[in-house]
Amino acid sequence: MIDDSQFDFCIFFSIFNLSSISEDLKKGRNSMKITMIGIGYVGLVSATCFAEMGHDVLCLDLDAKKIENLNEGIIPIHEPGLGEMIKRNVAAGRLSFTTHIQTAAEHGDVQFIAVGTPPTEDGSADLQYVLAAAENIARYMNRYTVVVNKSTVPMGSAMIVELAIQSILLERGENVKFSVVSNPEFLKEGAAIEDFMRPDRIVIGTDSDEAYAIMQEIYSAFAFKNERTIRMDTLSAELTKYAANAMLATRISFMNDLARLAEKAGANIDHVRKGMGSDSRIGRSFLYAGAGYGGSCFPKDVQALIRTGHEYGVPLSILEAVEQVNREQKEVLAEKVISCFGDVTGMKFAVWGLAFKPNTDDMREAPSTPMIQHLMLAGAEIIAYDPVAEKEAEKIYAGEKAISFSRDAIGALKGADALIIVTEWKEFRAPPWDMMKRVMGNPIIFDGRNIYPPDIPRKHGFTYFSIGRPWIEAYPETSPRACIWRYAHHKRKHPRTGVFLLPEKLFQESYIFIESRDIFRILVMECLSFFRDKDDIIRAWSANIRNRIIETTTKKVTSDGCFCMLPGKYHSEPIVSDFIRKDIGYESIRKKRFPKS
Repeated sequence: MIDDSQFDFCIFFSIFNLSSISEDLKKGRNSMKITMIGIGYVGLVSATCFAEMGHDVLCLDLDAKKIENLNEGIIPIHEPGLGEMIKRNVAAGRLSFTTHIQTAAEHGDVQFIAVGTPPTEDGSADLQYVLAAAENIARYMNRYTVVVNKSTVPMGSAMIVELAIQSILLERGENVKFSVVSNPEFLKEGAAIEDFMRPDRIVIGTDSDEAYAIMQEIYSAFAFKNERTIRMDTLSAELTKYAANAMLATRISFMNDLARLAEKAGANIDHVRKGMGSDSRIGRSFLYAGAGYGGSCFPKDVQALIRTGHEYGVPLSILEAVEQVNREQKEVLAEKVISCFGDVTGMKFAVWGLAFKPNTDDMREAPSTPMIQHLMLAGAEIIAYDPVAEKEAEKIYAGEKAISFSRDAIGALKGADALIIVTEWKEFRAPPWDMMKRVMGNPIIFDGRNIYPPDIPRKHGFTYFSIGRPWIEAYPETSPRACIWRYAHHKRKHPRTGVFLLPEKLFQESYIFIESRDIFRILVMECLSFFRDKDDIIRAWSANIRNRIIETTTKKVTSDGCFCMLPGKYHSEPIVSDFIRKDIGYESIRKKRFPKS
């Protein structure tokens, strides 16, 4: 996994230098006629990169509008550098588009199948489009042809495709030689051109030496001396694709599971990640806790592999847990918001980021979708911003009155009760904090991607919640932690009762959210060394604003450090201070709730 500086360099290098590179790489290599069937994400990127290296590529898709748009230079997906590359190769005559099946089948010596394999109701991959493409090839092929499965398909698909082609040839009464090859893709959305042009590995699954030689020739410009090319059987190649995505999904869910534990215990998952990642056996890639994974690959491929395991009588328990953790993780942000505010009916939340990851407009299985749905069902209003995924979001939420879209990030914040960050777009990393604070109703941030060091929002006066890291309240000098520590350190007892008090100042001039007794336990344990006298008493209260209930806890702290924790939770905002002071009053609380020791 490349870091941001490397990514910037790679995109820059790809866009502005691939023309000259491709000319150097093409020297001494033969151009091949390639047909790419299906021009979705994988098909369009693959076809364009093949053309960039000098091959003659014809793309087939039955969507006439998509073909018309491409011929007019309108690109159906967002991928950095792709539009310029398409235009360059179309102008050079190396890349063209058609809806004519026979023309496409007769064009390519190598026919790549890159159609969708959507999940069925039971999670298995739907091969109907793969088989339809194979049958169309078989109807018009008239010479030796290499048929390549580029789509992500379950084990055994190459044999199914081979049988489908052979069946059509028998109907035709033709004896045309062909080979079926499995050649899975390993592209990251947002960095697909770089991944294709400089691959980590090229997996070629085939038992045919002739087909393998042709595939080597096609990819020779991408892998010098073929040192990155790995030959294997088709079954292994098909499983390799699923295994790679399943491992990456597993690392993400593992870290998200640990993040829940870290958050409860008061640890910092970022520190844990660095400690783990420094081990060369583990590495740093895909160890980032967040709001869950999404996209067109990980969710679908994990489900398909689980289903394949059941078909072979091998339950894949780890992957079942991975999928379960991810489903739950997508609800974490909404649960944090509701935990803080209680009833969110009529409240307004700004959402930054809708796509499942940066540098793409893909919202398939995006974590933003269940989070937004959860809050809208709870009665909240959403105003969302995404640099490129707005059009996709408008299709998904068409007719939904509880969500609207902003043309810019700051516009989404106006009057918002809190900001929720779901996608880590670069433009969010250094926001105008002062302007944000002026336009927001409450300076509160829920960060689902941990893009800020916790002290940065705090320094600018924001209460900050992230994933797997301690919550950070605004104005730390008047925060619960600071107040408890300061009063514990000085052992300030009430002059008459002799009770250690957590004073009214605790509720003033700050936004305070203590979510559970576990967090309160952490705060008090920090001060525990100051409460060793067996007659010392700790008292604390919580305020539930909606029900106007004041709760107290009292417990003698013995020499072995035993004490009783605050049950439930309290939410404190400036209105809480007024409520305590005016409606009940500090003196009233002291007299009624703090009897003499």
